Parts: sequence; C-alpha cells; structure tokens
Amino acid sequence: MSIKIQEDNEKLKIILCYPYPTQREFKRRIRELQDLGIREILLEGEKRIVDDLKVLGKGYEAVVVKAKDRNGRIVALKIKRVDYPKSMVKEAEITKIASKENIAPKIYAYTDNIIVREYIEGKILVDWVKKASENEIRKIIFKIIEKAYKLDKLGINHKELSRAPKHIIITEEMEPYIIDFGAASKSDKPKNLTSITQYLLIRKGEIQEKIRKALNLTEKDIEQIISILREYKRAKNPNEKEKAYKGLLQYLQSKIKL
Repeated sequence: MSIKIQEDNEKLKIILCYPYPTQREFKRRIRELQDLGIREILLEGEKRIVDDLKVLGKGYEAVVVKAKDRNGRIVALKIKRVDYPKSMVKEAEITKIASKENIAPKIYAYTDNIIVREYIEGKILVDWVKKASENEIRKIIFKIIEKAYKLDKLGINHKELSRAPKHIIITEEMEPYIIDFGAASKSDKPKNLTSITQYLLIRKGEIQEKIRKALNLTEKDIEQIISILREYKRAKNPNEKEKAYKGLLQYLQSKIKL
C-alpha cells in the first residue's frame, strides 16, 4: 500500500505530522517533500502509528518510513515528530560524515523536518544474531567493532550504541550499518568502541551469550577484554588508541583460532 504526496490525504497528514497533525504544518511538510523530490510513501514496516499505517520505525524524535522519489528510487524518510523541538539538520550532517566511511546510510537530502537517506534492507542486530551461524557472527562482530573505531577516529560520539539492537542493521550481504544519529555529537572523547564492545561481549543476555560462544570467550577472556578497553579509554593520543584497538582485534582473533 502506498500514499501519493497530496494535500487531501488524511493518512498522509497523520504520518507527516505525528502525533498532533495540523493543517498548517501538513501543508508546510508537503512542500518540503515536494522540494526533496519525494513522490510516494510506502506503508511498509513492522511498526504502526495508527490502524493500518505501517512504518519502519517510531521513536521519541521521529517516524521513519519507506518512500519513493521522483526517479523511482526507494529511500527512507526520517520525519521529525511535531512535538520534538530540535532540527534534523545536525543529525543529517553527522550521518553524512559517517556515511563517507560506509558506516552509516548515505544522506541524499534534508530539511529541518525531514531526512532523505539510503534505504537499507536488512535486520536489526538482535534479530539477525538469533538466526546467524557462528561463522557469520564472527565476521559481523569484527566489522561492527571496526566501524565503531572508525566513528571514534572521526570524532563522532553516537551516544546510543549501548542500545545496539535498535541502531545496527545487518544486510543480506553481511554488512552492518549504524543508524539513528539523532543524539550524536562531535566529541574529543567519543565512546563508540567501548560502548559497542561492552554491549556485544560483556553485557549479560541471550544474544551476548551466543556471541561469546561464537568467539570462544570465557569469563577470564571477558576480564582481559575489559582491561583492553580500559587501556583504550586511557589512551592519550591516536597512536595509543590504535594500539589498544589492534590489541583487542588480535586478542579476539587468537580466541577464534583455538
């Protein structure tokens, strides 16, 4: 099911102006979508905002929907909730920086209220891990850690990677993408690597247990990983950071080869 971008559609008004639609704001956002080249919204996804209005995601900042642009390209739209006070510009600009390193989806265009980005087909991390083989898990974990380290090098602090299931998507091509940079900021002391490693390897839980099993990690290994993360956190310059990062990778690789 899809909705054309036109002013006489009540369902479109609900999506564009969630959760408190007004005609004035609706007209403004219709114009923004037209300027951004969006022609159609596709009602697909596992979330619902009301009745049959399916969306890709819904949070305290925005609603995310699948859409089609004037060229027929499938994209994702992140549409700011009308009760969220901040502009989407900062998020778009930070995501754009991360996308150049293939960490995040590409950003095509944006306004204060709407971000048009690459649509990533895949599963959120927690759902993916449940069905993945041990070999697949090993490959993905190394890729995620690498991308978190790249974010640190870029001086971007995502701030929400401790809730990784919602913010990492794994594609069929076995490529992880970090999404939702709404809380992100530039930082001299980003914590992406430590946050994601703590979530994946140290936290207690069914998903973490499966990951630790795939990497052959024991309780003693977890203590060593914590020690390496402390070294990484204490590092005073990029060279020391890189040394600790490589030490983490080497330690994990040594466990896999056992």
